[in-house]
Amino acid sequence: MKPIWRKIILISWLVLELILYIFILFLPSPFPSGVLHFASIILAALFVFFHKTKNKAILWLKIGFVFTLIADYFLTLQRTNQLGGTVFFLLAQVSYALILAYINPTKMKQSIWIRAILLSILFLVALFVVSGAFDALLIVALLYYGMLVSNAIIATLQFRLNPHLAIGLILYIGCDTLVGLSQSAAYITIAQTSIWYYLLHFPIDLVWFFYLPSQVFIALSVMNFYSPKSI
Repeated sequence: MKPIWRKIILISWLVLELILYIFILFLPSPFPSGVLHFASIILAALFVFFHKTKNKAILWLKIGFVFTLIADYFLTLQRTNQLGGTVFFLLAQVSYALILAYINPTKMKQSIWIRAILLSILFLVALFVVSGAFDALLIVALLYYGMLVSNAIIATLQFRLNPHLAIGLILYIGCDTLVGLSQSAAYITIAQTSIWYYLLHFPIDLVWFFYLPSQVFIALSVMNFYSPKSI
């Protein structure tokens, strides 16, 4: 495919995502709740699947987006299965962890230590904060959040190898920190005078303010993995 067509496709895709982003954040939707949100993630996935290279990193990126689509189907479109959706988001983060291991295998031990330490801290903090309120959803959510944050840290440490992936994962943290707080009523109490309460009741949807750009940047990371001649 000629470079001019790749640029046209890239710009067209970014414009479509921007239009959906504006509708999601600022304009009333003519569709049922969650439809435009889910459509924006489908669009991000399609951009990744457009790249035909057999590179292992791209394969795991595609698998990660499949898991993300399933998770968003449960949590964004249907809003019926919080545990199932969180499990698939966790699997997406495992896919991104495999990408990070693939692009920089020399840092495997460092990555394992980062994940082990971060997950240990998260579970210890949760044990202290929620006391005996542990359940399956909380355990999976902690595993997911720990994988997300550790992926973001590792991607940032090797930023030059794939800056798009690092930025996308950092934005992802902003999204899921707010999601976790919004779903935390069964475990902790958020004071109405706190900054977290203010952010959760912000005039625009801050979850999607972070989430859609995160998926766009993660999708853009595909361009760091392919040879244009192979498209």
